[in-house]
Amino acid sequence: MNILLDTNAFIYVLASPQSLSTAAAKVLADPDTVPVCSQAVFWEMTIKYALGKLPLPEPPGDLWRRLIRANPSGVLMITPEHLDRLATLPHHHRDPFDRLMIAQALEEGWPVMSSDDQWDAYGVTRIW
Repeated sequence: MNILLDTNAFIYVLASPQSLSTAAAKVLADPDTVPVCSQAVFWEMTIKYALGKLPLPEPPGDLWRRLIRANPSGVLMITPEHLDRLATLPHHHRDPFDRLMIAQALEEGWPVMSSDDQWDAYGVTRIW
């Protein structure tokens, strides 16, 4: 099962796995789970890293390269269909990165891993 990780879940997996909820850790430990990150995760991390608001163990580009080497299908590229879905989303959530990831999860039919309960307003299956 593919599961889309939002930015905070991805950072927890990398730097602070003990911060994951019990349910999230259990899903990630399942060998049938394929964690996937949107390009939006790396875009958001890069902006915050460049502003000095997000300390990371290595630059975001290096994290992306490492993820692609370890799991080439681990990054979900942004498609025109994702953008079409994004354009029709109601404005329950104002964060543009989260809105894009919500659109991707809905379009792909994948559950998401996020601690942000605002995602629930969109009807995605959220694991946390």
